[in-house]
Amino acid sequence: MGRGFGRNTAPVSVALSKRLLWKGLAASPFETLRAEQDWMGWICNQIDAAEGAAAFVDAAAPGSA
Repeated sequence: MGRGFGRNTAPVSVALSKRLLWKGLAASPFETLRAEQDWMGWICNQIDAAEGAAAFVDAAAPGSA
């Protein structure tokens, strides 16, 4: 299962998710939410965001499997 995630994910997304998870262990829920919100704007403006969303829609389309 883990190997599939490694092949099918963007490295920056994985790194940022890990960072937020580790920092969240020592932060309050409010601080964690704030950190996620701060990064979300940057993430959504990256070239990979549109490509990832399109790939998700293509994979989720009925009959695509």
